[in-house]
Amino acid sequence: MLSLNVKPFRLIELALPHLKKSKGNIINVSSVCGMCNPIAFEEFIVYGMTKSALDRMTKNYCVKLAEFGVRINNINPGPVETNIHDRNAPDNSPAYGDKVQKLLNRCCPLRRGAAPEELDDVFLLLAEEKSSYITGACWEIDGGMVNFAPSPNDYQV
Repeated sequence: MLSLNVKPFRLIELALPHLKKSKGNIINVSSVCGMCNPIAFEEFIVYGMTKSALDRMTKNYCVKLAEFGVRINNINPGPVETNIHDRNAPDNSPAYGDKVQKLLNRCCPLRRGAAPEELDDVFLLLAEEKSSYITGACWEIDGGMVNFAPSPNDYQV
């Protein structure tokens, strides 16, 4: 997980010559788990730590990249309705994925995960030229999850 979630550092270094020429922009996909209160699942300890590293990298890199006209931003989604938790189940059980998704939904003020298409417009906006003044930002698209203070009952599965 560590190598996957901090790999953008190496990819940026490799892409830097092209980015300088094209004045492109980078949109990293991070997670609100790097910003919010800990979630009561061991799996989120390392996950949250690596996403925090990606957030910090984006903020630090924006200074270096700005001198070349390159922007870098993060989108930090909260729970999104996908099958990612099924794929990560210790026993390959779909029940595990449902359990994790229900827990995450209870830790979100909107009490649901986002549909993937609810994130589309944010990516498009950050990629557009009209967002040329946005760099080094971490956009929380999380249904309010980063502001939520869960009660002990929210952790009951």
